[in-house]
Amino acid sequence: MRIAPLPDNEAERLKVLHSLSILDTAPEDSFDDLTRLASQICGTSIALVSLIDADRQWFKSRVGLLMTETHRDIAFCSHAILQSNLFLVPDTSTDERFSDNPLVTGDPHIRFYAGAPLMTSEGSAIGTLCVLDQEPRKLSVEQTESLKIISRQVARQIEQRRDLASLAQISLDVHQIGEKLRLSQERFELATLGSSGGIWDWDMKTKEVFFSPRWKNILGYADHEIPNCLEEWFERLHPEDVQRAQNALTAYLKREIPTYDLEYRLQHKDGTYRWVLSRSVALWDEQGKPYRMAGSHIDITDRKQAEEIVEKALQKERELGELKTRFISMASHEFRTPLTSIVLYAELLKNYSHTWDRKEKDEAFQRIQDAVQTMTELMDGVLAIGQVEEAKQAFKPTLLDFSELVQDVVEQIKLISQTQCNISFDASPEKINVVLDEMIVRQILTNLVFNAVKYSHEGGDVRVSCRHQEDYLILQIQDQGIGIPKENQENIFEPFYRAKNVDYIAGTGLGLAIVKQGIQAHQGTISVESEVGKGTTFTITLPCNIENLQ
Repeated sequence: MRIAPLPDNEAERLKVLHSLSILDTAPEDSFDDLTRLASQICGTSIALVSLIDADRQWFKSRVGLLMTETHRDIAFCSHAILQSNLFLVPDTSTDERFSDNPLVTGDPHIRFYAGAPLMTSEGSAIGTLCVLDQEPRKLSVEQTESLKIISRQVARQIEQRRDLASLAQISLDVHQIGEKLRLSQERFELATLGSSGGIWDWDMKTKEVFFSPRWKNILGYADHEIPNCLEEWFERLHPEDVQRAQNALTAYLKREIPTYDLEYRLQHKDGTYRWVLSRSVALWDEQGKPYRMAGSHIDITDRKQAEEIVEKALQKERELGELKTRFISMASHEFRTPLTSIVLYAELLKNYSHTWDRKEKDEAFQRIQDAVQTMTELMDGVLAIGQVEEAKQAFKPTLLDFSELVQDVVEQIKLISQTQCNISFDASPEKINVVLDEMIVRQILTNLVFNAVKYSHEGGDVRVSCRHQEDYLILQIQDQGIGIPKENQENIFEPFYRAKNVDYIAGTGLGLAIVKQGIQAHQGTISVESEVGKGTTFTITLPCNIENLQ
């Protein structure tokens, strides 16, 4: 085991750490939330906020670990604070620095470690935000960047505690006279200049408000661009946060809640909204009336964006899980019918074929062949869905002559289906250049035109038309076929779903599911208008701006 050397600035580093007054303090939700977020993003069983003291590492926050501290000599984080970037150990068992470390050979059996140093505004690495696991692993680029973002938020939270404590002391002293007033004013100015967050001070008796230059800078403004008045804060609150912020402020000033600790959005100079964490303390007079309130806010937009990434990933995972369960259920049901037919007729042939004439045998073999054909079509459809899903992951839009592509698809369908339908194509203008994924669009066209032919009467008309409208391609496929019952129309894009009036026409119920996937890959839309006995019209709108190639 290799013990990490001391940093060059060890004395100064320890001085900064001790000045933060955070060692051996109670757990806090604001740190635990960030630790839990790091664990979820990186997919590890353990995440820690570790602070490196003179002879120990102490955990301000921990997820997945019972111990609260270890000796510094065996701390992975002692190595991490020597780095300016992320310190990564993909597999501790193959790393000579850690393979015989007690934390590797014994509980908690660490096999993976990644630590981002917690850098203070003085430039001292006081500890790390780290994630650990009992299995070797690697982090993606997104996970690495998210871990760095969260580590910066942890460092800001630590400094915010110091700033807030300093501010509270200043706020308690500002009403004193003489020399105390002058000294308090000096402290306040120093805290304002040195704070990584914005500071505000509200005198409720005089209605005067002070916003520090940093408070204004977080919102993109210079000091002179925002007047020091309370309305400036209210006007910049996000409409969805106004009521919540007012309720919290009222409840705190009435002492209905112990602290004012709130996250909300303020409008930036560029029109966007920044998430801030606001913490403050108030002073009450002898009659219990609040007369002063001061606090600070820090920009937590990066943290909120990371949380949004996690929530989207979790939602996508839930959707995929539901889709997989539904797909397996439907697929097993659809395959069971032809498979049962094959087993039944094979058993009949085995036991009774010696008593059957040629016609009866041929009929049994034909039933088996039809069932095999149905299963083949089902399998082809399932594979097509998989191909479209893969294409969505490797989405490759290219410049296409859409009119030429449609004509090619129409000619292929005429050849394959040997249809007696009249298929026409109309484009405006005649040559339409668009930026789309050719493979996916070909799948969309093939399924829609083939369906129009399949469900049309002999000699019926199938019309394909398209037009270029600004940055969108509008495509319509119309037929004069059997139509889709109204009660079936909202479900026709689900895998294996078939309308109630098509039982006598062979099909798998996968074609429109493939179409829907392809359109979603292009961030487009599809709608259907249909009347039983009169026909169906599908309308597709696809973004096709040539700038997509840039």
